[in-house]
Amino acid sequence: MKKPIPDDYGLTQEDIGWGVVRQKDIDELDYKQFVNKTWLGLIVVGTIISAFVGITRCAQSSSCILDTLIFAGKVALFSGIIMYWPALLFGIIAKWVYEFSAKRDDRLQRFQEYKNSWARYKSISDEDVASDYGDFIHEHYQVDKIWDVSKLPHPKERIMDALCRLNAKETSSDEQKKAISITFLYLAQFQEGVGENDLDQTSKLMKMGEDHKFGKINREEMAQILKEVEKDNKLYEKHNVQVMEEMMETLPKKLIEGTARALNRG
Repeated sequence: MKKPIPDDYGLTQEDIGWGVVRQKDIDELDYKQFVNKTWLGLIVVGTIISAFVGITRCAQSSSCILDTLIFAGKVALFSGIIMYWPALLFGIIAKWVYEFSAKRDDRLQRFQEYKNSWARYKSISDEDVASDYGDFIHEHYQVDKIWDVSKLPHPKERIMDALCRLNAKETSSDEQKKAISITFLYLAQFQEGVGENDLDQTSKLMKMGEDHKFGKINREEMAQILKEVEKDNKLYEKHNVQVMEEMMETLPKKLIEGTARALNRG
C-alpha cells in the first residue's frame, strides 16, 4: 500500500490542521448543546418580553411593578416547561444541518479520505511492510544507486522497525534473518533531498556511449551530457558520504538495538 500523501488528496498542511479541529468539533457535537442554549434563550426572551409589557402598562406604583415581576416569574416557569420541546426539536434539526453541511464540505471530505487512508496505512502488518520493501528492492535495486527516501513504499523508520521485529521473531529462519540484515543495510541508499531523479555513476555514461556508438547524439550533445554527468557526480558524492556512514555505522547499530528492543518487549 502506497503511503498517503496530502498532495494526492489536494490538501496542504494547513488543510490538515483545519481538518483535525473541524473533525474534533463534529465528533464532540451533541444536540443537547443546541437544546440547552435554545431553551435558555427562549426562557430569557419570554421573561423579558412579559416583564417589559407589564411594566409599560403599569402605573408607577410599587405593587404593580411587584405584580408584574411575579407574573414574569410565572411566565419563566411556564415557558421553561413548554419551551423545552421546541428547543429539543430545534437541537435535533440543528445537529442534522451541521452534520449535513459537513458531508457537503469538499475539503473536509478529502481530509477524511486522507485520514482513513492513513489509518489503514498505519495498520499494515510488519510482514506486509517488509514484503513491499522487498518487492521494491527486487525490482529496482542497483548497487551504486541512491534514491530519494520518498521512493520507499513505506517511511524509512517504519521499515526499520518492521525488519527489527521480524528479525527478533523465533519463527524467522537463519536465511530470513540474513536477508533482513542485508536489506536493512540497503536502506542507506535512500536519502533525504535526492529529488525525483535517482543518482548513480554509470547508467547515464553507458547510455551516452550506446547513443554515440549508434549515431544518436553528436559531439556537442555528448559534451552537454558530460557536463550533466559531472554535476550529477558531485551531488552523488555528497549523498554517498551519508550512504556510507549509514551503511557502515548507523544502520548495523540500529538493527542490533532495534532487535534487542523487540526481544525485550516479546
